[in-house]
Amino acid sequence: MAITPMQKINIIGMNSSKKTILKEIQKMGLVEITQIHPNLLKHILGEDKYFEGKEELDFDIAEIRFAIDFLNTHFTGKKPGLLESFIGNKLKTTKKEIEIAKRFDYKKIISELKHLDIQITNIENNLEKINTSMDQLKDFSSLTVSISELKSLKNYNVVIGTISQSNWNAFYKKMRNIKLAAFQSFSPIEEKDKKIYLIYKVDEETQKKVNTVLSEANFVPADFLLSYSDTPKQESARLTEKKKQLIQEKNHLIKKIQDYMQYRMPLMCIFDKLS
Repeated sequence: MAITPMQKINIIGMNSSKKTILKEIQKMGLVEITQIHPNLLKHILGEDKYFEGKEELDFDIAEIRFAIDFLNTHFTGKKPGLLESFIGNKLKTTKKEIEIAKRFDYKKIISELKHLDIQITNIENNLEKINTSMDQLKDFSSLTVSISELKSLKNYNVVIGTISQSNWNAFYKKMRNIKLAAFQSFSPIEEKDKKIYLIYKVDEETQKKVNTVLSEANFVPADFLLSYSDTPKQESARLTEKKKQLIQEKNHLIKKIQDYMQYRMPLMCIFDKLS
């Protein structure tokens, strides 16, 4: 009598319905339900890698799953499809592969992969911040005065921000009607919005008038510029160099991750046997 090849399946359901689901599956007579037993774990991984209790087992399965997913993210070979990922790895594990899984320190490998993941995540976060900053600075490229120069004017008010094209003419007219001491400077850009910087010295009463005009024009302050020192163009050039450096560091880490691909299959073997 021929025996039909078996495949592993994962069934996801509510814990409250577990008994009902298992009962119905057993009635079908098509599924063999296997519970992971400590003695089976000893046989699979060896005495030194045997888990004490379900909580530790669940934790290690999650850790191994992380390592596999992380390596799959950077794997250049054929990746599993959506359905294959859902129903399981379906590995045809050989005795040789189990022996390999026994010999290497998978916990140490997972720890090293976590460190690489943190490094790459930090670089990607920094790249995202740089891209955001460069987009913001691009809008103020016409500002030729260094930010540090503006900030050094301690006795003056410095306002940098955006006013929409439709509000610009009314804003400009109202600002000219205000008697500002010292000097004022407007730097409009003929685009969708007007980007301005305004330097002035006023008393408290005049400041209230300025605030009213800014509010009526729906002025959006660009306070982020005050965290820089040079002109927007100079700061953008500096960020461009920093971006290149971070990309080089990321590429170096990705190459380093490729060295860990040799552990991908053994990790999948262990996960396939434990999950």
